[in-house]
Amino acid sequence: GLIPIMETASNHEFIIDKTWAITLYSIISLPFQIMATYLIAYLIIPKYVFTKNYFLGVLSLLISTYIISFLLRTTMVHGIEPLIRTPPVLKESLEEIATDLPHLFFKYTLRIYQPVLFFLFIKYFIEYREQKERVLLLDRTKAESELKMLKMQLNPHFLFNTLNNIYTLAILKSEEAPQAIIKLSHMLDYIIYD
Repeated sequence: GLIPIMETASNHEFIIDKTWAITLYSIISLPFQIMATYLIAYLIIPKYVFTKNYFLGVLSLLISTYIISFLLRTTMVHGIEPLIRTPPVLKESLEEIATDLPHLFFKYTLRIYQPVLFFLFIKYFIEYREQKERVLLLDRTKAESELKMLKMQLNPHFLFNTLNNIYTLAILKSEEAPQAIIKLSHMLDYIIYD
């Protein structure tokens, strides 16, 4: 079979410089990496992992990984390498490409999914932080709402009656009047601020 660009050590087999060949290989791999990223991040994980349907999730991952690796290898062998290798170029058949699973996995799948895993790590780390911030904001909003409710629960009749009682104590020149004012002050302070 044909040896992929990244596996060869000699430069004389290529029409272009090996560095350019590797760069071209990376550029051609990019759409396949994007496709794999999209499938995993926006289809497989939300549809199967988040719904705890792990069997279908793993099955979908394996099938999509095989198809994407097969498509990339086919593109390289039948599309790109004939353009950059010195003729005559021997091409593997589609059957040979499809059945050479170790080669597909170790030479193509791993290269495709390295940036995918990096993207998924960043994506879910950012989403985790955003979720944590939303929870904190909700907790803060809830606490503020509860405080407003407590403030609103301060019954004007209670306050009116208490002030009337303190007024009566003041008219009677009771020694309890200053204590009653302090207690009312503490209650209002607690209700409003604490």
